[in-house]
Amino acid sequence: MTDFLAIQKVCEASSYLLEKTFDEFLMYYAADVAGLEKYMNKRMKPYRKIILHCRS
Repeated sequence: MTDFLAIQKVCEASSYLLEKTFDEFLMYYAADVAGLEKYMNKRMKPYRKIILHCRS
């Protein structure tokens, strides 16, 4: 029988890890290194309210 609770725990742990590595570090690091911050801000502007809502 499939242990759905175990699968859910693995998914939640993976989501947390991805959030910490990508959302809070890699995205900003890559933007800084490649000089993409201005480009990213422009592209994300239509979604700003959603992004800010998800962070709180």
